[in-house]
Amino acid sequence: MKYLFGKLVLSLAGWKVNGHPPKVPKYLLIAAPHTTNWDFVFGLAAIFYLKLNLNWFAKDSLFVGPAGWILRKWGGIALDRKNRSNTVSFVVNEFASRDSLGIGLAPEGTRSFTTHWKSGFYHMALEAGVPLALAFFDYEKKEVGVGMVLNLTGNINADMEKIRTFYADKRGKYSQHAGPVQLREETSKVS
Repeated sequence: MKYLFGKLVLSLAGWKVNGHPPKVPKYLLIAAPHTTNWDFVFGLAAIFYLKLNLNWFAKDSLFVGPAGWILRKWGGIALDRKNRSNTVSFVVNEFASRDSLGIGLAPEGTRSFTTHWKSGFYHMALEAGVPLALAFFDYEKKEVGVGMVLNLTGNINADMEKIRTFYADKRGKYSQHAGPVQLREETSKVS
């Protein structure tokens, strides 16, 4: 049923899915560029279409009333953006306690312009020892999908260069809201 819903939404909007689900049991998926609420609609449709068993983070204010129940049923995890001190540890522990798990998030953390991505995704994947799946929205081509799976090396500069290269030709709906693909601490090496 979810597959058909995803296919219908994408078809009606004239979008196509590019890429395939990651072929690994555990992964952290990032989706970018994130410049509009429509990313949620097309991203969820792609998750359903690709039959991804994926949990994803969204701001806790979305998880109220009946909508909250539906979002949780569809894999949503409410994230309290005011209290993020344990998010990395929470995710690392979730990966350690399961045989298979996919978790998705938007590394920009907002739909507005920002000078850098939030680095939590990098630390989550690196500390959990899971690969990073790179998902994308491209409003110019009307494509959404998963493009590649990257095993992080711990060399933040080299890893981010690969991520930057992947996202270089992807265009958000509002390109002026898409900031540079970089982390605040990129100049240091994560060990």
